[in-house]
Amino acid sequence: MRQLKKLARVVFRTTCFEPNRRNNMKPYIAILIDSFNEAVASRMLWILFAAWTLILVGIAPFGYVEEKSFELRQQDLKDVSGFLKQLEASRGGKGNASQQRVASMLSEETAEAIKAYNARKEDDGNRMARRETYRKVTDSLNELLKKKELYTEEAWPTANKRSNMKDLISQGTENLTEAETQELNRRLLESSFSSFIQPANGNGLWLGYAGFKLFDQLPVTRRQANQFVEIFAFSVIIKIGLGIIAIFVAVIITSSLIPDMLQAGSLHLLLSKPISRVLLFLSKFFGGSIFILLNITYLLVGLYFIAGWRFGIWNEGLLAIIPVITFVFIIFFSVSALAGIIWKNAIVSVVLTIIFWFMCLVVGGIRGGFQPWAEVLPQSISVSEGNGELFSSTEIGQFRVWNNETMDWEEAVSSNFDPGQKLLGPIWLEESKQLVFTKAGRGGMGLRGGGGALSIIDLDDNVDQAEKDKAKNRGYRWDSENGPNVPDGTRQVLPWKGTMLVLAESGIFQLDPKKLEIAESVPTSIFGFSIPKVAAVSPFEKVTPAGWSSERPDFMSVTPDGNQVWLYRRGELEQLVWGEKSFESKQTVKLEGEKNTIGLVAVSATKGIVIRENELPKAFDLNKADALQEVAGAKIEAPRQLWYLGDAEQFVVVYQDGEVGFIDAATLKYTKPNLTGQGNATAASVTKDGNLLVAHSVRSTSKWDWKNSTVVDTKVAPRTTLQWVYDFIINPIYIVNPKPRALDQTTAYLLQGKNTLGISLDTTDVEQSRDKIDPWTPLWTNAIFVAVILSISCIYFVRQEF
Repeated sequence: MRQLKKLARVVFRTTCFEPNRRNNMKPYIAILIDSFNEAVASRMLWILFAAWTLILVGIAPFGYVEEKSFELRQQDLKDVSGFLKQLEASRGGKGNASQQRVASMLSEETAEAIKAYNARKEDDGNRMARRETYRKVTDSLNELLKKKELYTEEAWPTANKRSNMKDLISQGTENLTEAETQELNRRLLESSFSSFIQPANGNGLWLGYAGFKLFDQLPVTRRQANQFVEIFAFSVIIKIGLGIIAIFVAVIITSSLIPDMLQAGSLHLLLSKPISRVLLFLSKFFGGSIFILLNITYLLVGLYFIAGWRFGIWNEGLLAIIPVITFVFIIFFSVSALAGIIWKNAIVSVVLTIIFWFMCLVVGGIRGGFQPWAEVLPQSISVSEGNGELFSSTEIGQFRVWNNETMDWEEAVSSNFDPGQKLLGPIWLEESKQLVFTKAGRGGMGLRGGGGALSIIDLDDNVDQAEKDKAKNRGYRWDSENGPNVPDGTRQVLPWKGTMLVLAESGIFQLDPKKLEIAESVPTSIFGFSIPKVAAVSPFEKVTPAGWSSERPDFMSVTPDGNQVWLYRRGELEQLVWGEKSFESKQTVKLEGEKNTIGLVAVSATKGIVIRENELPKAFDLNKADALQEVAGAKIEAPRQLWYLGDAEQFVVVYQDGEVGFIDAATLKYTKPNLTGQGNATAASVTKDGNLLVAHSVRSTSKWDWKNSTVVDTKVAPRTTLQWVYDFIINPIYIVNPKPRALDQTTAYLLQGKNTLGISLDTTDVEQSRDKIDPWTPLWTNAIFVAVILSISCIYFVRQEF
């Protein structure tokens, strides 16, 4: 402490009270300049510069290739099962003229593949066979797009009157270029199978190298591709290229700086001058950091201009992280310098620094491995009440029910933990006393949607004591049955008029409980042989107009009377109004900004709220949705859930950073209640009695009386063994251990400018769990560590006799 006070006095006196003796700082400046000259003169620096140059030159030709393209991709097909059935029926003469024309021009091999697919049960588990059929059909249709003879006036009698085809047809199909033929044929396919093929925008995106296309057309937009580059590619380059290679090389090269300074001739020459030992050491230390600073600056500036020039990503965060990466090196260099002072040997400095690096890597890696399973994946992504029970579903697709006897969550049905699965539901069917739910798979760049069986829990068959005793032994509460398949591409389910609505790729479907009973009674096997379920008894009825479809990112909400459905769909708000047997589109409002921005919508009887990522919430009247008004006092953050509170014009929003807020759509005001769970919320729902359920802190669920700002009840589940080990062993060790790896959060924040980071590359699932980013704590905790190590080094250096 005495030496630290001495250091503070020297710096303060030199900079503040002795301006006429500024020459006293010249020796230290000379040391810094000398360190810079040593770095510039180092062969290793120029070797690394050459290596970075080769890397930059190697990645500079990468970029996007954008061309006009009407190629059909697998993700352009909606309700693939229905599409293949329609193709087979059309080949047998049952479709309209245009459908029969398309089906007749498919190859025999493709026709046989379609026939085999339709004869197979959709839930047979043979995903590879299904994907192979999808590929064959897609490839065959793309070959069909090249054929000039596809169009005939008999098959498409009105095509020559449609604005997107009449100019092409008027030229004569034999006179069209290859690109024009592809465009015309794609429009013909879309008009023939409007319920199954999404309209093409005509823009294709490929990953390119020096202008040449690499691989197939990308199944994402340019914005989504840029998100991948910023989240994944930048992180890999920074973590491996700079965080490991550059820093490791710099530690080896700078390891001799302190031991060389302590050599008799060099040290005596320096100490013969009237200079402070503390400032001498610190000047030499920070001078050694110039080497890594030059390397990092060179690579990141080059990467910044390449990303901007080739990908259109002008991310200033690449420049902002230069001092952060330099600070990471300073952490390791402080250990190397301390070892150099004590042992005066460069090899010992390197070895001890590597041991320190390995220790940090092991501790951080263990915590990183435990954290998702202790803090993220067990999070509740939905919480609800039904039939007197409290339900929740987790990030890993686990469906749970609260046990009042054990005061703990237990599995409602037997399930496998799968981070790639999202549970949709459950929905309580009051009339039949059943719970129904399904699952959707998460893909690399988006929610794939469900297409499997509807799971059914018949509570009337699960209430006797024998079943309860059996449940205790088997580890879960109820038995469930596999019902009929949900529509292909199911992404959201909502309660609706005593049953449920399903949002899928090809439209919105309602579940008919009466037909569900019939479908359940259809046998799945006869004499031990499996048979497919009869399509005629499917309980799902499409309730949207012909040709209506939905594209990600999308989200729907239903008015309290169930007569209106409002959708946020690819940057647009759409109102669907219930008629006699289906919904009809009444109005569509295009929102400003990028259409691929994820968002949520919720509606009451008269008002609505729409929230998009990184935008303020906006309120609107249902009768005039184009008059959007921003909500005062709200925050700009990614939303996670949005609900109508069932009273007046009040809504509740759960943000990805765990904050819960109330929105008054009438006064356009936002308030943040100070209640249990605030800041850690992961899910919410409105109960029948008008209270608010809030899941928070992994293990806790509270019931809020939001009108009176009081907590009615809180249920806290005990820690699991894994959570106990994480909370009381792994995390405490991590907290007291140096954390260079934690600075990854700082770099992630600077690169993306977000307080949360998705646990997957799914860019269309607004409700997926995200890790909170704490960019500043790692800075000051590591700064304390560096200050302690440097203080020890300075004290040791001052007390030594040379």
